[in-house]
Amino acid sequence: LQQDIAFHDMRDVGELTSRLNSDCEAVASGLSVNLNIFLRNGVQLVFGVCYLTITSWKLSLILLGVWAVLFYVYAVYGKFARRSSLLRQDRLAALNSVATEALQNVRPVRGFSGEEAMMERYHHESQNLIFLEHQRAAAYGLYATFYNGLTEGIKA
Repeated sequence: LQQDIAFHDMRDVGELTSRLNSDCEAVASGLSVNLNIFLRNGVQLVFGVCYLTITSWKLSLILLGVWAVLFYVYAVYGKFARRSSLLRQDRLAALNSVATEALQNVRPVRGFSGEEAMMERYHHESQNLIFLEHQRAAAYGLYATFYNGLTEGIKA
């Protein structure tokens, strides 16, 4: 609400409400899930490294090399995930905006026979979202394959 009026003129109500909802959802899920995982993995890391160093310092050096590769992959995938999350929010907001516009203006849309045009806009925005989700799924598949292949290869 503290943005300039021009900001509100450029964006539809549906887009802004969609962004607010998705931002709140992202913060809530991030806090509950990520903090738990971070704490659990941190404890496992400390005790695992201590045990491995006591057991075999040579194996500890190999592990450090593998970790360097994994951290690089994490960084690349993390950067992609952040950018794609922002794009996903934009695409969801655009899709919600089209739906809100059509539903709020159902009488004028029908009065001017604009159903097909609205359906086409909605289809276009949904295809944009689906394409982005396919990209995200493919990137996660590559990341998971690399990560699981490397970690399972270490165990073998």
